[in-house]
Amino acid sequence: MRAWRYIAIVALGVAGSVLALGLGDDRGVWAYRKHVIVVQSHLSDLKTHLLNYRRVHGRFPSNDEGLAALDNFPARFSLPYPGPQNDIFRWPYFFWESSQRNLKEYHQRSGHVPRTAREWNDVSRIYCVEDTPSLFPQTTYVVTDGDNLMPVSTTAIFTPWMVPYLYENRQGLSEEKFRDSPVAADRWGHYSIKVDDGIYVYSIGGQIYSQGLHDAWWNHHGPRMVGVGIVSAALILLLVMVARRKMGVIAGIVAFIGSVGAGAGATVLGQATCYEASAAFSGMRQPAMIDRQRELLAMYRKNGVLGEAAYRTAVEALENGPATTRPASAATQPRE
Repeated sequence: MRAWRYIAIVALGVAGSVLALGLGDDRGVWAYRKHVIVVQSHLSDLKTHLLNYRRVHGRFPSNDEGLAALDNFPARFSLPYPGPQNDIFRWPYFFWESSQRNLKEYHQRSGHVPRTAREWNDVSRIYCVEDTPSLFPQTTYVVTDGDNLMPVSTTAIFTPWMVPYLYENRQGLSEEKFRDSPVAADRWGHYSIKVDDGIYVYSIGGQIYSQGLHDAWWNHHGPRMVGVGIVSAALILLLVMVARRKMGVIAGIVAFIGSVGAGAGATVLGQATCYEASAAFSGMRQPAMIDRQRELLAMYRKNGVLGEAAYRTAVEALENGPATTRPASAATQPRE
């Protein structure tokens, strides 16, 4: 009886095509990847500014000085703080991407970065109004040499989640002091960057979203790889049965193509129920990021990497974020 052979091919074809094409889409992967790309772009610019700092000062900032020592930015702006209390300003990833793209275009067109509030308003839809009170808290943003926009305070440089980037200067210190640093687990530079021997910058938010990207990628592509294997098994079974003259060529091909087509059709229908992944840096100042960063700061203090005053300053920046309680002037100060 040959019916079981056709049934097997149809079953494998349907199941394999459903898994291979997926019942959902990859917006989870897409959303995580976009966040990681923004962080990696920021890290690259911080590396550039740290190397510039060494060229000017003959050394890198100490751990106590941190990234706040970097002050040679082309321009600064005051903009509404996109904190949890201001949902309208929970800017999505594309604010950061479009800002960089628009800043690059403006830079190439004019030969300099925006230097006034009017010039900035030509770049972005997030307006800064010079010397005009704002309904929202304000924070300061710097334009980097790579034409990125980054939130800063007097004590820290922040990720788009409004959690500070972390800086390690291991030069002259025992590696044992940094044994539990997240940098050690980032061999491929997904959320950290090596500036020079013993000099690193990283983001806890970047680490969390890099892991999310890894998990989402396998959740999305893992079943697809299994599905490809099942479809391949169905095709091999068809070829074997035809070669042994235990299945008609035309009937076997129709069964195989029909089953794969049926699975593909079911996949298209299934995509109507897929979820919409958030592209926003929403849930800003997420508790998991803050708690993990607080643990790392405590480790740095315990191991003598940070002094007591620097530790307290770092914790204050972590807990308060970059928001100010009063509007600041949107006038920029061009770099000399």
